[in-house]
Amino acid sequence: MDVTLTIALPTTREDGSAVSPADIASLNIFRADGANAPKPVGSLAGPFSTPTVTFTEHNVPSGNEGYSCDGVEKGKEGDVSDVFPVVVAAPLAKLAAPTIVSATQA
Repeated sequence: MDVTLTIALPTTREDGSAVSPADIASLNIFRADGANAPKPVGSLAGPFSTPTVTFTEHNVPSGNEGYSCDGVEKGKEGDVSDVFPVVVAAPLAKLAAPTIVSATQA
């Protein structure tokens, strides 16, 4: 299954000063499943022109997943976001074969 995240970019730095989407060089995306530590699953290259961006991870296994991300500005990695939980449903099982119940000669 695919999971698409919509991410709101930070508007301030830790000191409270303003930051614009164009100041952010990149975003790093992490995913954790169960008790496993978060692992990098992708990144988005900036600078950005909008206050929100999307990221899609393909072929995510079914189960309980948690996504987080951080931003990079001028080579400095920012704080990691809170974990956003996602439940990825298992794909539907293949349809069973139909049964022919009768046949007649035409």
